[in-house]
Amino acid sequence: MEKLLIREFSLQAYTEFSRPIPEGQAELPALADKMLAAFPYVLRPEDVSVFSDTKLYGYRLIFKLFNGSADTTFTSKSVISNFRDGRTAQALSLVSKSVDAIYKIMVNRPIQFNQLTFAVHAEFGSPEAYKDYTAKFIDTERGYLSGGKIVQADARDFKGELRFSTEKSSVVENGLYVSVQFLTHEPFTSELSDKMGKRFTEIASFEGFEIAFPQ
Repeated sequence: MEKLLIREFSLQAYTEFSRPIPEGQAELPALADKMLAAFPYVLRPEDVSVFSDTKLYGYRLIFKLFNGSADTTFTSKSVISNFRDGRTAQALSLVSKSVDAIYKIMVNRPIQFNQLTFAVHAEFGSPEAYKDYTAKFIDTERGYLSGGKIVQADARDFKGELRFSTEKSSVVENGLYVSVQFLTHEPFTSELSDKMGKRFTEIASFEGFEIAFPQ
């Protein structure tokens, strides 16, 4: 089994509501107060913005966290959180706890679905290992320079499914961009994140990888 070391990761958590919420019922100031209380060291009052027009559902409440490396946007239809430029296991643990806290604050109404996307740029241990992996996708006659794989699978330990994909990394030399997108109706919690991480590791191992952070 080939070992790939994570050089950078990103995570997106998306929730779509069952029905849109008009601005008068959204309680935006209360949500902002709860977020400021939950993230006292990484969210400042000046990092909270409201954009609204004259339309009943046309508003956005935006939070910029961790000096701009993460943000959360609440709208009439959804909540979306983006975390960028992660590089360590400790950072991933912090992101998982943050997603849990944001969900508890922002999602107190019926939902259509929850979607979590975790993506990494990961490096093979040697150029030879990278070439061995990509060789199966290269076809000089057709002009194919590289390639990857897409797998659709069930979630096993929780209700839902996932899409796992690999392709050449545009950031890391001799590396892959590996992405997994989970779809579920279960709420985002730290426990669910652990189950998602376990399933990601399992699918990667089926594909011949051990994807891990550098020690």
